[in-house]
Amino acid sequence: MLALYRTLGWRYLRQRWSRAALVVASIALGVATLVATRILNVCMAEAARGSATPMAGVADFLLANGDHGVRRDLADDLRRAAVPGVAAVQPLVLGRVSLPELDNRQAMLIGVELAADQSGGNAWGIELKIVDSFALLTAPRKVFVGRELEQRLPDGLKKVRIRRAAGQLTTLNGVGTVDAHGPAAALGGNVLVMSLADAATLVTGDPNLASRIDVTLTPDADRAAVRKQIEAVIGDRAEIRTPAANDKAVKDVMAGVELGFLLGGLGALVVGLFLVYNALAVTVAERRHDIGVLRSLGATRGQIGRLFAAEAAMLGLLGATVGVPLGYGMALAASGPLQAVLSDVLLPMGRQGLPLTAETIIGAVAAGMITALIAAVFPALQAARQEPADAVRRVPLLPSWLARGLQAGTSGSLIAAGLLAMTFRDALPLRFGSFGGIVLLLVGALLATPLFAEIAARLLAPFARRFLSIEGRLAADNLARSPGRTGLVIAALAAGVALLLQTAGLTLSSESAVLAWIDDSLSADLFVTCNSPVASGGQSQPIDESIARQIEAVPEVRAIIPVRFRRLDFRDTLVFMIALDAGKYHGLTQGQNGVRGHELFPALQEPGTCLVSENFAALHGVKAGETVTLRTPSGPVELRVLGTVLDYSWNRGTIVMERGHYKELFKDSLIDAFDIYLQPGTDAEAARETLSRRFGAEHSLVVMTRDELRSTVIDVVRRLYGLAYAQELVVGLVAALGVVTALLISVLQRRRELGLLRAIGASRAQVLRSVLAEAILMGVIGGVIGLMIGLPLEWYAVRVILLEETGYSFPVLVPWTAAAVVVG
Repeated sequence: MLALYRTLGWRYLRQRWSRAALVVASIALGVATLVATRILNVCMAEAARGSATPMAGVADFLLANGDHGVRRDLADDLRRAAVPGVAAVQPLVLGRVSLPELDNRQAMLIGVELAADQSGGNAWGIELKIVDSFALLTAPRKVFVGRELEQRLPDGLKKVRIRRAAGQLTTLNGVGTVDAHGPAAALGGNVLVMSLADAATLVTGDPNLASRIDVTLTPDADRAAVRKQIEAVIGDRAEIRTPAANDKAVKDVMAGVELGFLLGGLGALVVGLFLVYNALAVTVAERRHDIGVLRSLGATRGQIGRLFAAEAAMLGLLGATVGVPLGYGMALAASGPLQAVLSDVLLPMGRQGLPLTAETIIGAVAAGMITALIAAVFPALQAARQEPADAVRRVPLLPSWLARGLQAGTSGSLIAAGLLAMTFRDALPLRFGSFGGIVLLLVGALLATPLFAEIAARLLAPFARRFLSIEGRLAADNLARSPGRTGLVIAALAAGVALLLQTAGLTLSSESAVLAWIDDSLSADLFVTCNSPVASGGQSQPIDESIARQIEAVPEVRAIIPVRFRRLDFRDTLVFMIALDAGKYHGLTQGQNGVRGHELFPALQEPGTCLVSENFAALHGVKAGETVTLRTPSGPVELRVLGTVLDYSWNRGTIVMERGHYKELFKDSLIDAFDIYLQPGTDAEAARETLSRRFGAEHSLVVMTRDELRSTVIDVVRRLYGLAYAQELVVGLVAALGVVTALLISVLQRRRELGLLRAIGASRAQVLRSVLAEAILMGVIGGVIGLMIGLPLEWYAVRVILLEETGYSFPVLVPWTAAAVVVG
């Protein structure tokens, strides 16, 4: 058997090496997209987890209250309770500071409970080495410095100056260095370690406040029983969560991006599947005579089917082998821009290694081979059912009505299954209905495309005979005579056009809505943050509110509105909070702000009230008049929802409240940004330069005009969707390879016909134009069908998937310009 396959299969592939190379390239691109998608998704998840919950790898339970922290006495209460099964209770303080001597470079300030000798024995992997014993005994505010920072600081360990909030420069006394391993190794050497109380004072202003408390259990502990006892001790003062649940809350924020990449990778494989099927179907047609001879010599139907399946498996293996390193290279090229744009949009992320695991490699190779084998099923069956006499006599094999009925039935069944999955998606497993339904619908529509293409070609024939030249008539006749070959290529083209059109429509719809919201809501003249621009995904540092009074005294300034941004835990997910002087904001923007819900802002001055964004209400099922429970450092607080407001700040929902009430509840007077309104007639650019000159260098403030902020947000949005476009272009490239494959096969199949044309006087240019005319006709038909599929896909992605995943409801805008470019 192996000798037979080697003689017939391998020899044929060598003779048709160019066609085999195109098939391998199609599979390789699909596999590469899947590999890159998997690597980037894992990389994003690890980066988001490390950013949102640093050093969480050793704890069994985390006690936290979002960004606001927990009281340190919770740790003392747990230790006194001596809960059976609890091995260690370790408070932790985490905060970002900047280093003025290093161009305001950011570092992670960590507070831990140090041992008596200040060396610090802990489970996180932070190893402290004492360098200056005298300073350790006498100096205040002692700090251990990461080796990377120690080498860069101009004074080394002698004096370490940090900025913890604008206007607050603090000098720390270096007493040693930090070596990080284990869970802390992900932070690199860019860390500062202090005692718990000193770090808490610097980060939160309260020495009794910790960022979180890590609880480690004994190996034989009953986790459920221990959790109940811990909950009884802490009550409502903190939320207990496992690291896995915490990771889920962080990954939930990234889910839309991850699923978008995954669907793009699957789309490339789907397109590749049609192309492999096309190539193998033509192979069967070319080798009918050889198949007939083999069958006459005694070859069984099973042997013939396995011959073609083996060829497909070989091509799939070769494509996967090429696709894995290609996918790693694609991930390597995309990881930097992806992490940068996600840091601007969601969470600050550091650089992560690219994990190419055995699971990813095996999965990618299996996907490539399975794709090729699925594509080979029908051609192999077609080859196996050949009657020897018909094949040897070269009787033309015409598609039977049974085959066409089977194709139409399969296509209709897939479309019906997709529609049912979409309709009853709430009763199906998470995301299976919405995403599985759209995949079934897409595959079903593409299976029906060859039938539509044949109908379109036959309808086009009279037009071609009447109005087109001889080359156009030949091309139209060839399309009608070879619907199986050209129809599948048209299906691949339609898939590429549909997916690209969906991406363009989703981008246009969301971008237009976000920009309209920015134009309506950002009515201030200037925006001020510390150390980084306002659209920096949480990488800016807080500002002391005393600076607001200094800025307000500038003659050009009419009014200033301080704003605080916080991330909160709410029902096992991360939500966003905006605290501002709501009444003052409404008075300054009345008549200028057209955002839905703006008229409700004055009512926020009533204590115990809040507004929620429209996507918050949709995702969490909250209505006006109901209450939401938020955890504060002092315990849970209930806020009555006054209504909803349009806000696109956070994809899991936003809560808006009066800053004065926020300060009382959360014991937090810091500020993240200032909205500055200038005196009438004041030039915004001149005012920006004035404020930058007076406060920028001293307090590390970044001042942006409204136009600059708008341009920054536009750039972030376009960079985010640019990554999606890059992936969809791979799908387009796979479809383009299909065109090359189809035309190559067309020329090979029509050599005798083309020879006759040349013999009766056709010029080389006429032969060339006939082939090009066929390509143009395939492009036109594929583009039209792609538009017919892509427009409903766009509507479903915007009005259903995006709404369910993020709660955002955008108007559907058709990207006619992009559609024209894509079809072209």
